[in-house]
Amino acid sequence: MKRIGTQMELGKDERQRLVDSLTYWHDNSTKFYAERDRTAAMFNCEWKDQHISGTVRDTGEKKAFPFKGASDQRLRWGKGVVKELSALLMNATRAANVNISCSKGPQEQDRANALQTLLEWAVSRMGVKWETQLRTALTYYLRDTPAVAVMRVIWNRRVNVAVEETDIETLHAEYVAWRIADGTVAMEQAQGEYWLAIERLQRPEMNQDETNPEANREAERAYGAVVQFVAETKGVEKRKAERILKGVAEDPDGEVEYTVERVESEGPELRALRYGDDFCLPTLTEEFDYAEWFDHEWMTQAQLEEKIAAEGWSRAWVSETLEHPGENIFNQMKPEYIDDEKEMYDIVRCHFATVDGAGRVSRWTCVLSAAEGSAYGKRLVRTRRGKWDAVLLRREINSSNVIDATGVAEESAPVQGVAKVIRDGAANNAIVGAQAPLKVKGRNIKGMLMGPFRKIMMGINDDVTFMQPPQFPAAADKQVENIRSEFLQFEGVGDDQHDTSNQKQDIVSWWLAQMQELYRLLLEVTQDNASDETLAGITNAHDIQGLRREDIAGDFGISVVLDQNDLDNDKLIKKLQTFGQLIQPLDRNNSLDTHPILMDAVRKLLPGVAKASMRTPGEMAADDIKDEMQNFVQIKAGVMPQMDTEGRWNYQARLEFYRNLQQENPAAFEEMGEASREMLQRWMEALEQQATQFGANAEIGRTGVEGVRSER
Repeated sequence: MKRIGTQMELGKDERQRLVDSLTYWHDNSTKFYAERDRTAAMFNCEWKDQHISGTVRDTGEKKAFPFKGASDQRLRWGKGVVKELSALLMNATRAANVNISCSKGPQEQDRANALQTLLEWAVSRMGVKWETQLRTALTYYLRDTPAVAVMRVIWNRRVNVAVEETDIETLHAEYVAWRIADGTVAMEQAQGEYWLAIERLQRPEMNQDETNPEANREAERAYGAVVQFVAETKGVEKRKAERILKGVAEDPDGEVEYTVERVESEGPELRALRYGDDFCLPTLTEEFDYAEWFDHEWMTQAQLEEKIAAEGWSRAWVSETLEHPGENIFNQMKPEYIDDEKEMYDIVRCHFATVDGAGRVSRWTCVLSAAEGSAYGKRLVRTRRGKWDAVLLRREINSSNVIDATGVAEESAPVQGVAKVIRDGAANNAIVGAQAPLKVKGRNIKGMLMGPFRKIMMGINDDVTFMQPPQFPAAADKQVENIRSEFLQFEGVGDDQHDTSNQKQDIVSWWLAQMQELYRLLLEVTQDNASDETLAGITNAHDIQGLRREDIAGDFGISVVLDQNDLDNDKLIKKLQTFGQLIQPLDRNNSLDTHPILMDAVRKLLPGVAKASMRTPGEMAADDIKDEMQNFVQIKAGVMPQMDTEGRWNYQARLEFYRNLQQENPAAFEEMGEASREMLQRWMEALEQQATQFGANAEIGRTGVEGVRSER
């Protein structure tokens, strides 16, 4: 592909500046590592020399403290909060309505519907990867400090080599059909061209016949036309098309086998990135889309070589990269060679913005490795909005800096540590109390170590009684519950004593606001990269025609909306009952369109069948018109159709069918006999009556008729 102004060379000085910047900001991000590791240990209640049994054991010469078998508990408060909030946000994501809007007008509404179908396809195509990457991002978003994550949207196009077969007769039939398709070429001419091209290959001496130059030119034209046909229909280059044609001409059986490139699949994919491990950026960044940032990925040799065709990476650069397996250029704090990645290759993408003399911002990417140069120099970001093909998700706003967000692990670690000490003390007290010491009184019994089933030789005047074990202070046990309750309340999870509904609503609203940006990016990447063949295969539940590029082109607005009460089915059902019993009866003028309400309710209550079971008003009107066409045919034939009087028809749409027919094709009525015209008149009067019955006069109880009277 010829790239004009979209791809440029990456100079040595520019590359070195990026490497220096990468090293500086990544090293800067590693200041979180040590604290993150310590916090993670406390978050998981992991302590040095901790035994899997949850009790203290002797380790070498070091004796257990306070005694062997003492309690060493693991609390899971933080993990519980992460799971609870993760489940809340995932359920909110599923239940939320993603509304797409364009400019006003019927055509723009059709475009919004097409974009809605495209977004649903993009999400459904990713399958479990959608859930996996969202949950991964949520783990970084909720747990880590800084509590941020980046979600990249990548267009993945996989091309495989496939084996195809054809023969001389099949090619003949396909060529003739191809040539006569537009009606400008006769069948005899197409057949003559094909066999003339085959004869030219089977008899090379035809090309040297100088006595008939016109025949030579005719054969050359026929040969060129057949080669063009093979190249276009088989999806191969001209050189391979010539070899295929030569193969069928020279093979005794007229058969040939050849290889072609076939697109295995294409579509968007998500990749969740963790700060410090997978990406880094300047710590004072206030707006992500203007930041210089870096992300990396370990690739296998096959993945790396696949990029040559998929993304236009330099073959020479890939070959040089393959000479440096296991070399880590992103994370210099780790060993240069890591066992898990010793046969893989570290690829770093650099994202940076430049401003020209007119103040216009250009956003560029380049790909670095241990090899010199870049995979393709530097390339403008290939999204319509000209911003990064990624969005940053941040848990909270503590300042203008995007990475100033604290994770659950850091917040839960101190309270879990304090509670662990108290819990261990309570458990140790129970252990001591369960093995209560004895108070011995007697001449024959002095201090002795008691064990299970120990036989004690006692005299008649000797006495053995149990000592009262120490009681664990109730205040300490209560303090543990207070600590836990305060922690859960702070995190927005809450318990029976505290209402945290406002906090939950704020948590969900902030997450959905960021999901709105992810949905927008997902649509824009799909708009820019989906092939015409892929779009043609994307349909909605009630449409057999796929999308076209003009259906989805252009800008759009997007919003993600959710009533959080809808996450509870009981509350959702109660809301629908309230609507049906109180609100709908007040709509005396039929000004309320209940279709969106019904569609939303079915989607939330019956998500498995909602898409297939619900039809838009336009689709239902189209079905009514199609049905009414058949009724019109019956009336013209002198047969009166059966009228529906239960309100299941769109009577107004059926009446509009006849009005439009009168304007567009009045001859259809002129062909009718007198009896059929009278029948049509009675039929339209009945339609008007039913339109009134189930329209403006729906509340007065006016009854319709079961059929249509046979006589006036």
